[in-house]
Amino acid sequence: MSNILWIEDFESDIAQATDALFQDEFKKNGIHLEYGGDSGRLKDVLVPHGIFLRTTFWDGWKFIRTASEMETIEYIVLDIDLKAFIRLRPEEKDDFDSLLYRFGYWDGNDDKRALAIARLKRFAGYHLYIELIHTFGFPKENILICSNHADTLNYFEDAFKKAKIDKPIQFKKSEGKELSNIICEWREHSYYVLRRGVLDGCSELKTKKAIINEYIQDGNQLGADYLKDYLNSLKLFLPLRQPQKTVLLNYYKLFIRTLVHECDLIEWDEINPHNDHKAPILKKIRNLITHESSLFNLLSESDVAYLFLLTMRTFFGLPSDATQAYEKKLLTLFDPIDSNNYISTRNKLVLDTFHHEKTDFMVYVGAQMKSNGQEKEKLMTYLFQALWFAQASHDSTHGWELSAKEPDIDSPEFEFERHFFNKAFSN
Repeated sequence: MSNILWIEDFESDIAQATDALFQDEFKKNGIHLEYGGDSGRLKDVLVPHGIFLRTTFWDGWKFIRTASEMETIEYIVLDIDLKAFIRLRPEEKDDFDSLLYRFGYWDGNDDKRALAIARLKRFAGYHLYIELIHTFGFPKENILICSNHADTLNYFEDAFKKAKIDKPIQFKKSEGKELSNIICEWREHSYYVLRRGVLDGCSELKTKKAIINEYIQDGNQLGADYLKDYLNSLKLFLPLRQPQKTVLLNYYKLFIRTLVHECDLIEWDEINPHNDHKAPILKKIRNLITHESSLFNLLSESDVAYLFLLTMRTFFGLPSDATQAYEKKLLTLFDPIDSNNYISTRNKLVLDTFHHEKTDFMVYVGAQMKSNGQEKEKLMTYLFQALWFAQASHDSTHGWELSAKEPDIDSPEFEFERHFFNKAFSN
């Protein structure tokens, strides 16, 4: 789920404006909002759903001028005719007045200030839009203009004609079906869901203990500042403006290389595979991305999410009984098996169908990548299958069998397995 900044002052009906944008998505996800027709309450109840509401020009302006705020969003829905402000703090007055002057609405005469504010109101959305795309380079295809007033839309379009700038995507609030479809597409866009999950994860993990240090020699321990830089560096490979396909693949490969780079320091023999069966997978990924990066030429967003989820679970002390908020976002990139059916599906899994030799599965994968050209396209399928083979043992009579221990139905391991299963074994 990607995040949205919504700048709207609700001069019309609050429920109508909210439903026009979000009713289909909320219905699809079983979300019911209780806000009693109050915009302040609506602002609060939207936050857990990744929607950040601002109800004046000035509040919207401050949001887009704050880097830490802008990092929390992927899309913007913008009204045109907006109240300038509700309350202006004394320390903010000079900054606001400088905008009135900069935009050409005010000459500094106090007697004309109220008129200048009224003039700004009609074009408030225009100025926010220009600031977004021309000052900050925000992708214009990620901005939607939404207004109910035909005259507002007309002079909004005239402003772009005079400036010789292409006008943005715009709709009337009465075009609810079109608006709702766009919002649903936005929220499920795989690149931006990946981006949001990774950025949120990197922010949350800065406060977690790095259990990776338990498997690193004392002289090579990773300090807190180093780990913060490591997490910040991962964000750089998922820019707000989605790169073109070939460039994006290079970003993904660099992301993976950076993601598992610290695996060089791990004493792998110190990690008990029964405690963390993900570690052998990460070791193989590190070797492949470092020495055979051309193998990673068919990466999807769900592939990158899988590798990120495994790595963070191995590197950081995340609770074994709770799936984290960022993990839940990334898991939406997968087609899961129903919770009620997964354990029985797992118990019926015949691993010998996918690997009948006695060799360790990750050793087998490495050999396949070197000797069989056709198998190279199956690399990610193998890496998904490894999540099960890393938990399995080989018996001369029965072949490869999963351990008797099943993941607890409320655990992240259970959620991981049921979400990753189709990627591993559907083909």
